[in-house]
Order: sequence, then C-alpha cells, then structure tokens
Amino acid sequence: DIGEIVAYDESIQKFQCLEGSAYYVCHSIVLMSDKSPRYVPASYVTFNFYTTAQQIAENTKLKMCENNIEREFSRDTEVDKINFLLENVPAGSILLIDGPLIAGDYYTYMIDEISKFIENGITPVFFVKNSSSNLVIENIPELRAKYNSDLHWAFEELEEGERTSFFRFTDLHAPKNSKIFCYLK
Repeated sequence: DIGEIVAYDESIQKFQCLEGSAYYVCHSIVLMSDKSPRYVPASYVTFNFYTTAQQIAENTKLKMCENNIEREFSRDTEVDKINFLLENVPAGSILLIDGPLIAGDYYTYMIDEISKFIENGITPVFFVKNSSSNLVIENIPELRAKYNSDLHWAFEELEEGERTSFFRFTDLHAPKNSKIFCYLK
C-alpha cells in the first residue's frame, strides 16, 4: 500500500500599476486515493501587493520591497507553497509537484524543507514540462551541438510512452542540490 497520491500546481495572476505589483496565487492539490472519497481537491489563495514606495507601504498593508519585487514575490510564494503542502499532504503520500526542485533564487527553501516531507513519509517527485536544461547534451560528447536542449534530444529520441535512462546530477559545491532525473514522452 503506497498510500495516497497527491498532485500540486500553482496558478499566478500578476497585475501591475504605477504604485507596484499585485499577485494572486492559487496553490492547489488534488488527493487521489483508493479510500473513500477517491478525489479530494484543496486550494489556498493568496493576494499580495508589493511596492518599493516606503510611504505607500507604511500607511497600508502592502508589502514593502527594498528594490526587487519579483524576488520578494518569489520568496513569499515558495514559503506559502511549502507551508500549504506540509499542512495538507497526508503522511505516507507520493507528492507530484509541477515545477523543478532546483530553479530560481529561492529553490533553497524547498531543498531545506525536503527533510520535513521525508520525516512525514511524503515522497516528493518534481515534474518539469518546458525545460531548457542541457545537462545531458553537454555531458555526452556525441550529443553536443546536435540538439538545442535535453528536451529537444529526448523528443527526437523517444517514442510516445518511453523514458530515458535515469541520470544523476551531483552538485560538487552544494551536495544537497544533487538530483536524479529522466525525460518522459
């Protein structure tokens, strides 16, 4: 018995104006189980407005940013995502996450929290649909200069329903960033 399978994704809507940027983020999971009920959706919606104008932020509940609104938004979104998942994914589940484990400035938040998922018996699996990665094609000499990206290579080589071999990436400077991955078609 593997327990439940839970799938996660988020949707983001951004609105910009002269005073700053507003973001609606909907974090969603769907729990699939052979227990009753079989399909359970759950969502968490946030709304935040970010500004670099201190005077505006002081008199409101807007979030003040020193200089980079996108960075502040990304950090907050990653923290909200982790908290939502830890609070709502049942112990013993396989957690399918749409998005890379290592990407952007704030991937370290997820990596630092992986141990909490593991402690709860939650196995996170990350899926990326539109990758520009070139780890495979740059490290296999006969693939260099033949393909634009690993995804291009996999698309050309695989038949529908097939997967590549598993590859291991080891980050020598930060071993916790190491990963195992494959491509599916």
